[in-house]
Amino acid sequence: LYGTGVVLYSGSSIAAGGGGNVTIDGTGGNGTSNNDGVATNSGSSITAEAGNIEITGTAGGTASQNRGVNIAGTTLTTTGGNIALVGTGSGTGSSNTGVFTATATLTTAGLGNITIQGTAGTGGLNTTYNQGVRLATTTATTATGYIDIDGTGSATGSGTYATGVQLLTSILQTSGLGAGSSIAVDGT
Repeated sequence: LYGTGVVLYSGSSIAAGGGGNVTIDGTGGNGTSNNDGVATNSGSSITAEAGNIEITGTAGGTASQNRGVNIAGTTLTTTGGNIALVGTGSGTGSSNTGVFTATATLTTAGLGNITIQGTAGTGGLNTTYNQGVRLATTTATTATGYIDIDGTGSATGSGTYATGVQLLTSILQTSGLGAGSSIAVDGT
């Protein structure tokens, strides 16, 4: 986690009661690798009782593993608001993903929406996994709200897996009960 802007270490918890929001904004350092904007570790949780959860991360770094938002083994839950993840990767190496989630759960109730927007780092010759959004073993669920995922992969890198959006063993689901209960995935 080295030069990460904001880190939630294992077992950390952030909870906002009432209509309070949770807003996290992080910018990574200027080293070579592992300069995430925002990162969470396994067993962490972020909860907003009736407010929104907004996480924005801008990676620093020039080489590899510089992710904008890196959510690992974490639960994000709101019973009356929205969840928004916005991340921008950095660096000319590999795995500079805009938004990366692994073994994560994102849940909204009521009219709450889930939006994820990620832009990869530039990547370079023979680099890999410079993806806009990568969801691995992740479940995103809304009740009557929508799920909107928008990812832009590396435009200049010549390596593999420079995809806009990649879902790996992940589930996106809505109850389908509301007029706006839809799922949109847009990758470039």
